[in-house]
Amino acid sequence: SLRACKACGSSAVSTLRETWQEEAKRCWQALDGIVASGYLADFTPAGEEYDPLTRTYASCDEKPKPSDPRPWRRIEGTAKADTQDPRAEEFASAMDYFGRQTDDSAGGLIADIGCGTGVMAQSMALSKKFDAVFAFDVDWNMLEAARNTAEEAGLSPEDGLFLFRADAQFMPFADESL
Repeated sequence: SLRACKACGSSAVSTLRETWQEEAKRCWQALDGIVASGYLADFTPAGEEYDPLTRTYASCDEKPKPSDPRPWRRIEGTAKADTQDPRAEEFASAMDYFGRQTDDSAGGLIADIGCGTGVMAQSMALSKKFDAVFAFDVDWNMLEAARNTAEEAGLSPEDGLFLFRADAQFMPFADESL
């Protein structure tokens, strides 16, 4: 069943620079016991945008918007991993690197920078080895694809998966938060 996780959204918001906290609250925080909206947050500064086609930055007057600005869909059931995923070996290597392959304790935060379609971030969230998984990309299309596959896997912000638009050159996290 769906549940509000006030602590999930609140702790995620507290990891960000003050500049971005209102946007994070709008998108991730559950209010009055209601499930968080789960909109894709935008933590990119105005004025310059990355163009993934030319792989360059350009000045702009207006920030691009997602093609599908909607809240997160919650699909009833238990979140599940794709057991046939050919990237399972990469996930196992990442878990070994973070010392989480054999460690049954959960904790800490992790960021998937340039998450693309979010496969690694979703695997990290499904593992339940981290308190929160932040996955971000500069490309709205990639984030929308990541949200769609996360929804299909039964994941949401209440499961500790937070998707947002940001540029790795302008990290939205508060100092010492990750």
